[in-house]
Amino acid sequence: LYHHGTPEQQDFYLPRLAHGIDIPCFGLTGAASGSDAASMRDEGVVCMQDGVLGMRVNFSKRYITLAPVATLIGLAFKLRDPEGLLTKGKEGITVALLPTEANQFAPNGIPGLQTGARHNPLGVSFMNGTVKGNDVFIPMSCVIGGEEKTGYGWNMLMECLGEGRGISLPALSLANSKLSTLAVGGYARVRKQFKVPIASMEGVQEKLANIGRNTYQVTAAQALFDAILADGEKPTVLSAIMKQQCTEKGRQSINEAMDIVGGAGISKGPANFVATAYVATPIAITVEGANALTRSLIIFGQGLTRAHPHLRSLIEAIQHGDDMPTFNKELANIIRHAFTNLGRSVARGLAVQVQPKGSDVAGYYEAQLSRFAANFAFCSDVGLTLGGGLKTSEYISGRYADVLSNLYMGYAALWFYQNNKHVKDLDKVLDLAMADVCHNIQEALFGIHANFP
Repeated sequence: LYHHGTPEQQDFYLPRLAHGIDIPCFGLTGAASGSDAASMRDEGVVCMQDGVLGMRVNFSKRYITLAPVATLIGLAFKLRDPEGLLTKGKEGITVALLPTEANQFAPNGIPGLQTGARHNPLGVSFMNGTVKGNDVFIPMSCVIGGEEKTGYGWNMLMECLGEGRGISLPALSLANSKLSTLAVGGYARVRKQFKVPIASMEGVQEKLANIGRNTYQVTAAQALFDAILADGEKPTVLSAIMKQQCTEKGRQSINEAMDIVGGAGISKGPANFVATAYVATPIAITVEGANALTRSLIIFGQGLTRAHPHLRSLIEAIQHGDDMPTFNKELANIIRHAFTNLGRSVARGLAVQVQPKGSDVAGYYEAQLSRFAANFAFCSDVGLTLGGGLKTSEYISGRYADVLSNLYMGYAALWFYQNNKHVKDLDKVLDLAMADVCHNIQEALFGIHANFP
């Protein structure tokens, strides 16, 4: 709505959403296609009904957050126009807003729209359910942006859903990590075993250190991502990194927390403050793109095309079909770029060997990340030799994603430290967080080498 809605839609819906008058949900996930918008089977046909231009749509969505209580349903579907009734828009994925009660955009409401029944995600109090409709007439005024934005849904999904994915679930993961840090850390101070606080036991300290490290990393990543959004950027790839990395670290933290609290964590009751978060964690891992899929297919698959300075131009030259001069130019640029990255990789690798950590922890790790960035850039250039096979070589693309994700997490940790280094002993937390990042990148690069054909 904010980026693509008509002025009338924005004036009517945005204040109602901001004040909680309307409760929204978004119907994308289907039974057969999951969250893969390109494979969705929900389809609409442009038609006229009682002199009103609209669409007759069949849809069946599931796992839709807030669907059982929503008053405004966002719906994604594939639109066809066999009779050529559209004068401004086009066929393709389209997004419409369906109110559950009549309003100025749907004067007769949306007859046939069904929300519910509610799913039961692991017994957690989480509103999640279905959105269905059979032969439902939707006025064209309900399309986000109006008729001229029909067929523009793919762009909306990639731009806007990407932003939300980098905020909501990482925020939940950060809450779990902070719960584990503060509540479990405090619990370990007062809980005694063998007449000593369990926080003094090294086995417990290891787990507390892991929780603290993860909490710092997720806090830094969330702060940097929010700053990027506030600057007006639409970082689709970073949002995928945020979702996958933060939810995984949130899961690690809550697992460590359960180990520390022991019997108090597995006995359900009003005093158990970790069990609900522990049970709910797989939901965050699964929704808005399962982490396994996000890691192996999305992060590097999207990131390579968007980040490479010459690859997109090369692809566009191929799509034009007869633009050989541009194709040859960009191919030569890619080859030169690869050799430049090779030189940087070697030079920076040698430079860090003579740079001691000393008291400048941030400077030391910044040099390490600079080396790893050069390593990653050269490995990515080498990966291009696989052509289209790189997309399906998930052993490799997943490890490329690990490198790229940890580079972001590392730079976020350094950025957060520079903005908060007045905090006592924060450099020690930074040291632990960055050692973890560097180890993860190292292992991922070894994995790329081991799995490369």
